[in-house]
Amino acid sequence: MNRKSKLCLLFLDFVIVVLAWGGFYRSRYGCEDSLLDIISPGATREARLSNYRWGGYLVDQVMYRVFHVIASEHFKIAFSVFLLFLVISLYLIQLTFWGTLDGNAISIKYKIAFIAATSLIVVNVIFSELFYFTDSFSIFEFMMLFLAIGCYCYAKERHAAAFICFLVTASFYQVGCTVAAILVATYVYLSHDGKMSRNMFLDELKGMSITLGSGAINLFTGKFILKIFDFAGIHADSGIETGAFDNQYLPTALSEIKSIYENSLGLLPSAWLPFVASSGCFLIVFIALAKRKDVNRTLTFLLWKVVSFILVFAIDLVEDPSLTPRTIITFYAMQAMSFLVLMYYVQIYDILAVKSWMPLAPVGYLLLQVFFIQIIISNRMVSNTLDYIYANAVIDYIEKEENRSGTRVIKFGYWGDGYAPDTYDEVHYAHGEINARNYRRALYSLIEINARDRGRHFEYIDMDTDIYQMYFEGKDWNKFNSEEQIVIVDDTAYVCVF
Repeated sequence: MNRKSKLCLLFLDFVIVVLAWGGFYRSRYGCEDSLLDIISPGATREARLSNYRWGGYLVDQVMYRVFHVIASEHFKIAFSVFLLFLVISLYLIQLTFWGTLDGNAISIKYKIAFIAATSLIVVNVIFSELFYFTDSFSIFEFMMLFLAIGCYCYAKERHAAAFICFLVTASFYQVGCTVAAILVATYVYLSHDGKMSRNMFLDELKGMSITLGSGAINLFTGKFILKIFDFAGIHADSGIETGAFDNQYLPTALSEIKSIYENSLGLLPSAWLPFVASSGCFLIVFIALAKRKDVNRTLTFLLWKVVSFILVFAIDLVEDPSLTPRTIITFYAMQAMSFLVLMYYVQIYDILAVKSWMPLAPVGYLLLQVFFIQIIISNRMVSNTLDYIYANAVIDYIEKEENRSGTRVIKFGYWGDGYAPDTYDEVHYAHGEINARNYRRALYSLIEINARDRGRHFEYIDMDTDIYQMYFEGKDWNKFNSEEQIVIVDDTAYVCVF
């Protein structure tokens, strides 16, 4: 690829990323953790240590101690930097795979399909949860950058450099090593023409060792490094645990896997579109191989699919049977690689039945993701606006009562009613932290941030048991009612979340 083509590719990546995610620029609030980061930055940095994210901790420390900057307080700047990192990361991943598909020789239709397929790694509805963690933009952007650099170095046979990059990736966000493992496994598979051999086996083993091995090193050395921090006077408890393997574990895990194939955890319509994309790629390639009675390639392809499936789900499910969008971004990395493998076989086998329309598949699938990302963003605007309205309504009521009684409120406590949902009724595409209701999950942080805009501060206290039993117990509101949901006693406001 010449310099002009590289610049063109970089520009197209920029356009795709900005068009897909640019709507988040209008956001008012992030998720619960991002709000907490504004009022208590130390808690966020301690969480970095608890989860063995040393790189994220160091970046946060430098930003806070040296530059006195909290990312959550400067959302638009942090968001813009995050997009820039995503563009560069996507570009490096594309350069990694360009040679495996002989990118200079393929037609313009297939070049567009290649760009669309690889863009799915960072442009999909599951990936949207990363944009709710304003406090963690630095973690996610460096994770993506170093896993992309690591893959690029691996393709250039600079394995030591790749290993170092994957170690750094793990120090920011461990799931990046699993994404890297999927990409490297596919790169090796394609670079060996999909045929199992001794060299391919050794290359795959090497690739898995330096990608997954980097994550394993991070986890196995975590407690020891925490002790070093503890010795230096920086304290944090280990927060990484495996899930509870009880009789509900398997049904929950299977239900979650079904959900991600059916509607990407509720972020797409329940039309099984991810399943159609995955099974379509699989069947076309498998049938093409079976017709040619290429036993080696057929078995190797099946092995690659099984390994990819395991990499997507097994590691994530060990920690928790309930899938979390930000840790299952591996799913769309696998789908992106499935499209690349399909493109590869359509080219080498000249499969006429699909050759003409195949490029439309990844392009159409990418457009589908972009469309529903915009719906997610519009729902975030609704959720943010309602958070803002209700938080200020609470403060308005408190100030009205202050003017009436002459007593200034300086303390704040809250609790949820019998049914306090995690999302507003007006919000439809949500999962995990995606479009979660901050008025429910982080009311104190929400109130405190809006109170600061008025030049005041509330001290957090726990809900008083007697107050709860007298005014709130057994109540179940489905709309905001300041007279019934806010009780002020002396200098303390108690709120029950509807």
